Amino acid sequence: MKRLSKKQFDHALRKGHGRALMHIKEYGIGEYLPLLEKACLESYVYDPQIEGGRCWWLTKLVYATGNKLHFWKLFEENFSNYSSLSDLYQYGNMATNFITDGATSLKKSMYENFEPSFIKFQDAVPIGSNLISFDGFEALEFTARIVAKHSSFKRNDDAWFYKNACEELGKRRVDAFLEKIPECKIWHEYVKNKYISYFKSRLVTERPEPDLVSISNWIEQIDTRRPNIVKYARNASKAELKLLFAKLRKYTDETSVWRCLKIFNYADLPVVDDFILDLVSSKKQSFKIRNSAFDALARKKSNKIRTFAINLINSDRSSICYGAISLFNKNYRKQDSEFLLTKLFVPENESDLDTIGLDLIALFDKVEDVNLTDCAIWVYENTPCTFCRSSVVRKLIEWKNIPTEIIEEGLYDSFDETRDICKKLRRRKL
Repeated sequence: MKRLSKKQFDHALRKGHGRALMHIKEYGIGEYLPLLEKACLESYVYDPQIEGGRCWWLTKLVYATGNKLHFWKLFEENFSNYSSLSDLYQYGNMATNFITDGATSLKKSMYENFEPSFIKFQDAVPIGSNLISFDGFEALEFTARIVAKHSSFKRNDDAWFYKNACEELGKRRVDAFLEKIPECKIWHEYVKNKYISYFKSRLVTERPEPDLVSISNWIEQIDTRRPNIVKYARNASKAELKLLFAKLRKYTDETSVWRCLKIFNYADLPVVDDFILDLVSSKKQSFKIRNSAFDALARKKSNKIRTFAINLINSDRSSICYGAISLFNKNYRKQDSEFLLTKLFVPENESDLDTIGLDLIALFDKVEDVNLTDCAIWVYENTPCTFCRSSVVRKLIEWKNIPTEIIEEGLYDSFDETRDICKKLRRRKL
């Protein structure tokens, strides 16, 4: 592969592209060392709940430098310098990898930093669960005493910590052990109940029957219980939808406007007029109002909507951050691929960039046009979400138009699904 510039290497680290690991393997780390240090100490993961972490991948990068001792020392010196919970999870999991490989002094740092980290974030999992995996009941006693002392008794993270301990050591043994620690008695009873309610409960919150009355009460905030709006929207009569659309015109508070729009995210608008077009084009509207209005319009096939979308994007390129691309879902023509490509840009806000990527991926699935390949590669290169990047790789394979370099670097991607897809594809080609 061609040597990456400093800027290109930093971009690859932030996105989790496999080319970062490929570069180190071929050219070494050299002057790019500070960039890798920063990536280890500061989590670049956009959505940890969907993507998971990058600890396995970052550990691979560290070991590829041939200087793992430098990074072990770096972690010892910076273990308390985390600024976010995502950073702490990355610290804890990477340190665990290092300890397993022989960096035993890092375990001492984990013990020393457990209490201040728990006080700050009220989450025992990133350090506590890893310590228990190493030292069993000795670590459980140490961590449980601290959690019991400082827990807010409000978060679900205590239940996750307890669940991890039970899976590691056995639930009966954990409960018997904690019952013998007087300082943990109140917290132990709390966390057992929390565990049951959070993981074991099968109770379903009662919802009102989704009819026009319950829907209107929810929209107008008379009843806080949310009916099944999808079920209602799919079964509502044309007369009911016209009535709701008429009400939508009269609502002035944001919550009622947004809730009413949500109905038309699952049912066709009775009419496309200036009112709904103004909702999506007005910069005075909030993101959620504009985005939901775009979702409603995206259900309709209409030359008027296509013309509106082109004019809107031409006059306000930032509209693609709110959902303007979705208007092509049912109104796309082959020449639109070039138009959309010329309007793509990387906004400063990562959530805006994620919106652009998600809307393009939805468009790829709707129209199945190989002419959108360049737009797909743009998403692959720029999306902050590794799961979305994996979706793009799948689509390029479906279109039989995936560049060889994407397959090759996909083998080293930070996201396991992308690695697996590229491994399977490469085996088929071989």
